[in-house]
Amino acid sequence: MQQAIGLSPRELYFLGGILKARYIDYVYISAMGDVQKHFQAHRRQALRTLTEKNLLREDFSGNITLADGVEQILKPVFFGPMETTVQLYLPGQGQIRTWRLHQLEQAITLVEMADDEISLQIAGERQLERLIRTLLPQTKAQGPIRPLDKMYVRRVVTVRQARVGAPAHEEIWIEQDGIMYRDDHKETTPLMLTADAFAQQMLMTMKGEREWEATK
Repeated sequence: MQQAIGLSPRELYFLGGILKARYIDYVYISAMGDVQKHFQAHRRQALRTLTEKNLLREDFSGNITLADGVEQILKPVFFGPMETTVQLYLPGQGQIRTWRLHQLEQAITLVEMADDEISLQIAGERQLERLIRTLLPQTKAQGPIRPLDKMYVRRVVTVRQARVGAPAHEEIWIEQDGIMYRDDHKETTPLMLTADAFAQQMLMTMKGEREWEATK
């Protein structure tokens, strides 16, 4: 059974049509171009490439069957009411990586875009923990604790969680000297978390189990 797949924006769009998607994040298809012009030609091309990837089969009557696991990967993306976006910025490298997690009940699909490919995989505990390790400080906490200074910031993690019919929540975390600080301009003393505490909070957030503070 498929655990991970790679799709072009056009392939994802037409798979959404096959599954009668309820939702589709515009960021995934924004680079697709206008498929309404020559729609059937675009559809045939997408079905052909999906067949070449062994992700679907189409019989002579036009009936389409998805390969084992493909629907399980896509259902949270097309029908999940919760989406969590995690962005990692490394100031020293000028590098930004973005992941999106789509949740439908207990099923989670992890998505990352690179160039013209969308990588999707079923995200269990192991996959979530691997992602969290990417976000954590690479050095142990060092003392004494000094005031936040952008000169010493090593990473910035932005987390945004949105659920259909509810306000979205967003937080920005800054790492300095191995400690994660929540960037909150309303607080004179920002919340500080060790790497272990931050990892635990991120896991709860990614699994949709976190109780967010009420928006003031």
